[in-house]
Amino acid sequence: VMWLDLDVFLFQSPTPHVLKQQRSGEYELLISGAFAVDCVCSGVVFFRAVPRTRKWLEELLVWMYEHPYEHDQKAVSAFLRAGER
Repeated sequence: VMWLDLDVFLFQSPTPHVLKQQRSGEYELLISGAFAVDCVCSGVVFFRAVPRTRKWLEELLVWMYEHPYEHDQKAVSAFLRAGER
């Protein structure tokens, strides 16, 4: 499953690169990074359709629903325990 933010402009399809990365390991989630700072950018995300990823997304969406004024990118980063570096 691919997630693309509406403000993402694709110059080319990310599909070949994403599939190559996904095949090279047992990744359940591939997420883009930001250009300006060293942090997670949830503009382009690949989710492997497995129960563990589904549960993670359900928990994230429940948390975002209960905290409607939080930014989705910061929530994703927090749920990945990535933080801003």
